[in-house]
Amino acid sequence: MRRCLLIYKQYIFKSKSLTTTQLGPIYKINQTYTLGASYFYVAGGATTIGNTYQNNTVNTQRFLLSALAYYPFGRISLQYGRDTEIKNSFIETRRLAIRYTTEF
Repeated sequence: MRRCLLIYKQYIFKSKSLTTTQLGPIYKINQTYTLGASYFYVAGGATTIGNTYQNNTVNTQRFLLSALAYYPFGRISLQYGRDTEIKNSFIETRRLAIRYTTEF
């Protein structure tokens, strides 16, 4: 188990490891278009300051739907997602991303 240790004045800050799991299917329609769905689960990262447990374990679950288009001039992707459950973390109510990627 990997830990983070930080000493500030007389306090010792310790952090446990944060674990992320991702899974999801990808469906290739043809050479140009691809669809995907992903599920993410993040847990861990509890901290202590001195000998005091902070009760701040992160527990996040989210999903992401993706559509990709591969063209000769580059790749265009559209993603939509949101958090389904949050504990001790930032809340992301919705995510919408449009990306253009090209090689150079």
